[in-house]
Amino acid sequence: MKRPGRMTRLATSICMVTGMLGGMYSLNVMASGELTNSEKLRAQIVSFEEAKVPAWATAKSGKLSMDSRYYINGRQGMRWDWQPGDVLELKLPEPFRVYPRKEASDAYGRNAISLFSAWLHNDQPMDETVRFEFGNGSGTNASFEMKLNFDGWRSPGQGFDRDMSGKPASTMDTVRIIAPNTAKGGTFYIDRLMVSIDDDRRHWSDYHTTTDNKVPEIDFGIPDNVPAATAEQLQDIQKIKTSLQNYYVGRSKLTEKSINKVREDFADTELKREDGVLTGRHVLTGQQVKIYQPKHLDADDKLLVKDYLIFRPYAELMLKIGQIYHKTDAAALKKEMADKFVMMSEHLYNQGFVAGSTLVTSHHWGYSGRDWYTSMFVMEDVLREAGLLDDAYDALMWYSREFKDSFDMELNKKSSNLDYFNTLSRQHLIMVLLEEDPDRRVALLNKFSGFISGALAQTPTGEYDGLRPDGTAFRHRGNYPGYSFPAFVGMAHVAELLSGTGFELTPEARKNVKNAFMAARNYANPQIGMGISGRRPFKGSNVHGIKEIYRMLALAGNAETGEPLDAELAATYLRLAELDETASVSLFGEKVMPEAMPQGHWSYNYGAFGVHRFGDKMVTLKAFNKYVWSSEIYHNANRYGRYQSHGSAQIIPMGDRPELSRADKGFDENGWDWNRMPGATTIHLPLEKLDSPKKHTLMLRSEETFSGSGNLDNRYGAMGFKLGPVQDLKNIDSSFEMLKSVTAIDNRLVMAGSDISNDTEDHSTETTLFQHAINDRVHELWVNGRLVKDFPFQATLGQGDWLMDGHGNGYLIVSDSKVEVRRQHQKSRHNENKKPTEGDFSVAWVDHGANPDEAGYEYMVVLDATPEKMASLAKQADSGELPYKHEQKRNLHKTFDKATGISSYVAFSSARPNDDYVVAIGTPSITLLKENGSGLDISVASTDINLTRETHSAPVKVNLTVKGAWKTATEMDNVKAVVKGSRTQLVVTAKDGIPVQFKLTQG
Repeated sequence: MKRPGRMTRLATSICMVTGMLGGMYSLNVMASGELTNSEKLRAQIVSFEEAKVPAWATAKSGKLSMDSRYYINGRQGMRWDWQPGDVLELKLPEPFRVYPRKEASDAYGRNAISLFSAWLHNDQPMDETVRFEFGNGSGTNASFEMKLNFDGWRSPGQGFDRDMSGKPASTMDTVRIIAPNTAKGGTFYIDRLMVSIDDDRRHWSDYHTTTDNKVPEIDFGIPDNVPAATAEQLQDIQKIKTSLQNYYVGRSKLTEKSINKVREDFADTELKREDGVLTGRHVLTGQQVKIYQPKHLDADDKLLVKDYLIFRPYAELMLKIGQIYHKTDAAALKKEMADKFVMMSEHLYNQGFVAGSTLVTSHHWGYSGRDWYTSMFVMEDVLREAGLLDDAYDALMWYSREFKDSFDMELNKKSSNLDYFNTLSRQHLIMVLLEEDPDRRVALLNKFSGFISGALAQTPTGEYDGLRPDGTAFRHRGNYPGYSFPAFVGMAHVAELLSGTGFELTPEARKNVKNAFMAARNYANPQIGMGISGRRPFKGSNVHGIKEIYRMLALAGNAETGEPLDAELAATYLRLAELDETASVSLFGEKVMPEAMPQGHWSYNYGAFGVHRFGDKMVTLKAFNKYVWSSEIYHNANRYGRYQSHGSAQIIPMGDRPELSRADKGFDENGWDWNRMPGATTIHLPLEKLDSPKKHTLMLRSEETFSGSGNLDNRYGAMGFKLGPVQDLKNIDSSFEMLKSVTAIDNRLVMAGSDISNDTEDHSTETTLFQHAINDRVHELWVNGRLVKDFPFQATLGQGDWLMDGHGNGYLIVSDSKVEVRRQHQKSRHNENKKPTEGDFSVAWVDHGANPDEAGYEYMVVLDATPEKMASLAKQADSGELPYKHEQKRNLHKTFDKATGISSYVAFSSARPNDDYVVAIGTPSITLLKENGSGLDISVASTDINLTRETHSAPVKVNLTVKGAWKTATEMDNVKAVVKGSRTQLVVTAKDGIPVQFKLTQG
């Protein structure tokens, strides 16, 4: 048995030593003076772990006893055999502390309340209530009622100053539970009363208690009279159902080892029947654990909470049991698995996982509960035979209401929720397939297919979840592969399941999904760049982990041609799966060649980033602006990730080596200097100042609408970043300004910065060239022709010098800048727990000094560098023969690449290039231009996606004036050319941040 919690031990000591009621005298454990936030966040727990009923618990007329069959905490609870109108009074050894909302919120770091929760077991459902009262002595300050229309365990969750009647005192030493005044008494079991501080948003009303947050239940909206199902429709449904069941049963071979592991895991639940009573360890979701604030619990209460079973692995075990049941032909093993599954199901119901029961909170349900749906689906017949199928179905419908905007299947702005597609889209399909009535089942599946098609085809308004026209996918109000990649699996699987039936998704939906999948293929190598990794900079998404989406969607058919296979998606799958064309016949029914590694440049301005790929390398060019946040910082994640999008340019190599991790490639958190994001311009701060100024979420944006990427032919591109005013927060210098550009042409990048200014006088401003850990794969450093093996090593370089990092990238310093180079041991901190880390690193940066005033830099990156190539390049530069020309004017970075004849114009506001081609640019934009015979190929991108949180992207007009008389080669609605004398005025209507490309011919 686990040791008793703090309050139980205190109470026992009081009774033994003084014989008095605790809490009324000197044993109030609150420290004198102001409590720390950690002390305020320590949940106060009342548990019943002693052999006898504590002296501070009394019943007016009923009987109290300890019981080892009904419990939540530890291995026993308190039994109350109550009489009509009975009163159970608890004189608390430690008075409950209740904090006003502001004080609770200050301690928690966001809107929070003082919350009471408890566990009550009832075995006699009735149309009555039990009343909870809180006060000091005989007085009552606050109260609430709980309906008794249930059997089993339930847990009310009530905010003292939000949901209860009365006005709570700051401390209250008495809890009274008043039984209903019925004709006869009954029995309750009570355990784990608690007061804690918790997030104010997610305590939902249920059938037993009312809070200020009422979440409506799901309504499929199917009329009573529906058309009769046809034989063909029912055959299609059976095909879908069989495919989905086979998927969840899986193809892995059943082994004695796997069977024994399931038996061990089941034994760990401690489920058993004694005298007709099913007992076992307490089950709750990971989100329900959070109301305990476990980080702040005292050691003994932590042990009690640690003993709980978490719902997600519990449900995963149920699925594993179901898989064994279906894979075995042994009758005894089949019966064993069926019995175990039934016991686990009954235990869930008894623990309160039933329709109408919130159990204080059930948010983020899909992550916890998804395998309850799948296990129910796999074990449908077993549950039906045991009479438990309806209970499971009804419970899952109840908990699914968090996604009512999706489950109701009425298309709206919230219908494209990526968490839904990740965790519950296939589970939703399961609920449809388990409809008993065949006619309604067909009607539901028709509605489901139409809804999914609409949710995937639409562009949601503003910043709501869903797919965007440029291929990005929104979650948390921005492009977020950490959420979209797992959501893509649900999208692709549903598309594959419904394909070839009368319920298949529309071509528009599949085209939109393919657009997102191909974008993901472009911006992952196979890892995504840190700049787009949200709050997981070293755990970012990997396209190899979701390679099956390309196979699934390929088999869903070509949305453009109607052919049964999308060969482009199939080719992507073959590359990612490292298969050749011979494997394609068995996979796809025809011969498909695997694609080559993607090469070129793509713009994703809903995420304010561009991607440039050359050889096995990928460069993620990341900015932020008014619409796009710079990084996501949580209280326990990415604490030092402020600079992920400060014009960063991370080069991820070895894309053809999927077995290599980020750390293998040198992007290792151990010792990582969070101030030196590759390519970014930053103020180098001590970690205590770089740490987020907010306890909880920070997603910094600027006031600028400009910043993002443009490209020509999806081969050449440019990125522009304009840092303007940001939110004025502690240790964030809101005066920090800069203009940055990158022009990316094949194997070379021109990196430029200007107007770098801030008011920070005690810390230097830097632009990082590169930073990588030193390991067996990534260790070389070349400086001006010398292979550096010294460790530690430091050097100061300047104009005309060159170096090569351990990834084989060469850097030529073009501007008169001070560049520091190091091979050094670095000490840092982990982004989640802040624990010290350390490691050996190679790093280089431009030192702009403290308090820079319009500082700048220019250097060139060669992606396929060799020492010989860099030495030759440096020699050319010394003679004034760089392979490009770069010019900076007010609000303009202009670069001309000599080998390709491409000009890039990054106009941070209106500008006048006045060169051989462009006279003026009237709108902030990124333009790329190339002579093509007697004509011009032009691409114009407005990075201003021009939306609000509730509206779609609105068109933006970009005005350019070019020299000469020109016309568009083909008539275009979004490009207008008007000749005025020796010049042509162009008006390009851009939308969604997508570059507009067109040809001009002489006219």
